[in-house]
Amino acid sequence: MEVRYKLFMGTLKKAALDWFSGLPDRSITDFDVFSRLFMALFAANKKKPPITSDLFDLKQQREESLKEFLQRFNEVALRIASLDERMAVIAFQKGLRSGAFNIALERANCQTMSEVRAFALSHIKTEEGQINKRAAESREAGVVPRDFYSL
Repeated sequence: MEVRYKLFMGTLKKAALDWFSGLPDRSITDFDVFSRLFMALFAANKKKPPITSDLFDLKQQREESLKEFLQRFNEVALRIASLDERMAVIAFQKGLRSGAFNIALERANCQTMSEVRAFALSHIKTEEGQINKRAAESREAGVVPRDFYSL
């Protein structure tokens, strides 16, 4: 029995280790009592997996590109066990800044996130092409573009 406690102690960090180390000698009579105490104290600290409604909290930041927002949105969406595709599409649209892409996406009437991603990637490719073209034109004219250092 004592081996289990020692092995378990090796997996603990920070507050859990402090708690374990502070237990009075012989205060735990068996592993079941120990595990119930531990779970009662630390189960609330377990990070909960995201659910579809959490996607509505994601908003495209002022300086965040569509590509960056799509990547951040996808990182959360991929961790959702039972993703509601239609709600994910609505959440993505609501999270976008207003602008040409947002309008175009509404008109596209995408039903799944796969359709949204494909539509967005096409727009991103065009957007990046335009940025590169403006940068090249500015260099030819001898002007340093405003966003030169972010390219």
